[in-house]
Amino acid sequence: MSQNINAIWKTVLEKIKVKLGENTYETWFSETKLVSLENGLAKIGCKNSYVSSGIDNRYHQLVKTCLEETAECKVEISFTVKPELANRRVKESPSASLFGEDRKPKADLSLVAKKAGLNPKYTFDRFIVGSANRLAHAAAMAVAENPGGAYNPLFVYGGVGLGKTHLLQAIGNFALWNNPSLKVLYSPAEPFVSELIEGIRQQSMLKFREKYRQLDMLILDDIQFISGKESSQEEFFNTFNTLYQSGKQIIVASDRPPSEISKLEDRIKSRLEGGLVADMQSPDFEMRMAILNKKSEEYQYAFPEAAIITIAEEIKSNIRELEGMLMSIAAVVEAEKTPVTVKLVRDILKKTKGALRANVKPDTIVEAVGEQFGVRKEDLIGRGRTAEVAYARQVAMFLMKEMLNIPLTKIASAVRRGDHTTVIHACRKIENALKSDQQLRQKLDDIRLSLQSHASQEETEKSKA
Repeated sequence: MSQNINAIWKTVLEKIKVKLGENTYETWFSETKLVSLENGLAKIGCKNSYVSSGIDNRYHQLVKTCLEETAECKVEISFTVKPELANRRVKESPSASLFGEDRKPKADLSLVAKKAGLNPKYTFDRFIVGSANRLAHAAAMAVAENPGGAYNPLFVYGGVGLGKTHLLQAIGNFALWNNPSLKVLYSPAEPFVSELIEGIRQQSMLKFREKYRQLDMLILDDIQFISGKESSQEEFFNTFNTLYQSGKQIIVASDRPPSEISKLEDRIKSRLEGGLVADMQSPDFEMRMAILNKKSEEYQYAFPEAAIITIAEEIKSNIRELEGMLMSIAAVVEAEKTPVTVKLVRDILKKTKGALRANVKPDTIVEAVGEQFGVRKEDLIGRGRTAEVAYARQVAMFLMKEMLNIPLTKIASAVRRGDHTTVIHACRKIENALKSDQQLRQKLDDIRLSLQSHASQEETEKSKA
């Protein structure tokens, strides 16, 4: 019977992995076991109460369905805690390297990568894949394996701190590993523009064009930086055409899709939309857990699972913030020679939130929202009633309520509105919109990150004073 239920559970887990994806499976099911299956009752063992309650609440029906299909009988399921399962985990890495376990680098390519503007550490095996970035990752892998033959151009977009730069550079690093003779160049758009300006000033445009138009793979990050710059757009358009017509690979990234990049010429938008456009979204809980576990292994600190869960539940916006929190914890652990505990994590999270509230004022939020939505501060706090201005104003009120410990009347006053009922209406509207509007969620994440950066800078200045 033992062998039979082990075989049944193995099949059930395979079905669950297909339905949920690698990261979700790893988070919830990799350390589970079918303890017994008798008289229509299945008892499933989990490593701790958090996992057992999580599966019961989230995936009860899925487990029941898969188990009934496999066992070919009706069953009721219950969950029990089996701590010994925490030490029996044998898993395939959710971020398995494209190189494969048995493949060794052909040579030390770090110098080649750096010459191409790439960071050798940005590889596919360090990139965590989840529902938020699965399409972008799959497209990146296809491009890395077959430059110029799949998804050309590849356009990746998403908010700050979601791993766009990592994914782009992983493509270049893998392509060079496969073929070190490839001419690959990674560049943010700002240096591209700076080189162009210098080329015009020095009358050395031939050298500039030779550099960019003889490439096998051009990876251009933050393409929105060239919007509104006529010469830069003209040069990029011609470079794009030259490379594309020669079958060379073009990879571009931005914080928004081509259609939403203001002051970008329509002919460029058309070219960028001619290949595959893939977005990267904020990580879900399971993906945040996978990222934190991966990074804690890299830091070589023993992070208790409860501490990882605490961070994953508190920090939701982006990968960079997750990594930043782990670095903060690691720094405290190193300085104070203390173990990582849930209390330590909560104290650091509380301190971070405290610094945010102490250093971010209503005016700061108004300015950040105005910048993100392209609305002047004067209009946002004035009498402007256009749909764009009103919406930005509601977002500002929502963020003030979320981030600042101040009365609703003060929030209303910050945007020069009559009373607190305006704030309540605004918050309800934004809360409802966030349920279905991924683009709005991304914009709010970007604003939060800029405000957190502002708060950190302010805190640093205070400590120096």
